[in-house]
Amino acid sequence: MLGFAGGFVGGLLGLGGAIILVPGWLSMGIDHKVAVSTSPPLIFCSAIISIIVALLCGLYHSLF
Repeated sequence: MLGFAGGFVGGLLGLGGAIILVPGWLSMGIDHKVAVSTSPPLIFCSAIISIIVALLCGLYHSLF
């Protein structure tokens, strides 16, 4: 639930989901090292998905 809410609010505001998720995880009692080290994989996966969607939509047709 927290991931969905973080992604939804972050998307509406143009923020990265980690800005919302890390404080949420900390408030749930997750260790700060685990919460902070989980952010980069989230950002990487989000970026890869965005690139794939852009490729499928034909936004990068001039690159190939």
